[in-house]
Amino acid sequence: MSLSRRELLQCLGGCLLLPTGALRAGEDDGPLFEQDHQRLLRQLIEAAMLYDTYNRRCRGYRAPTYLDNVTRLSVERYGLTASQLIHQLWHSAPDDFRKRIDLRFLNDIRRLGGCKRAKRKGYRDSLSKVYWTLRRKLEALP
Repeated sequence: MSLSRRELLQCLGGCLLLPTGALRAGEDDGPLFEQDHQRLLRQLIEAAMLYDTYNRRCRGYRAPTYLDNVTRLSVERYGLTASQLIHQLWHSAPDDFRKRIDLRFLNDIRRLGGCKRAKRKGYRDSLSKVYWTLRRKLEALP
């Protein structure tokens, strides 16, 4: 049995599909994400953006590969893009957030002595390890 157009519009007007996958009618109180999801999403987005910044600044790659992967995961799981998550989790515009990540990256690279030294010291490998560890943890959550 399918819903009529009128019934569908009524439901869409009165129901909110939350990123946790729970359907709640008219409830505005309560967080959009559970704490574990919020913490891991924050860390994963930061790790992806740092890794993409490293690839852009030190390797000449222009595509935001890891942030795109987070977007695919978050759209599948929560129905939100990485930009929407940044806006929700940090209450910040994605461009402002990217500037903060770039500044953090530049401080890290400066402290490590430049891109070549950072690579020799395992910075790229540690970015990769952190990203994939966080991603697996998030994927394992219910």
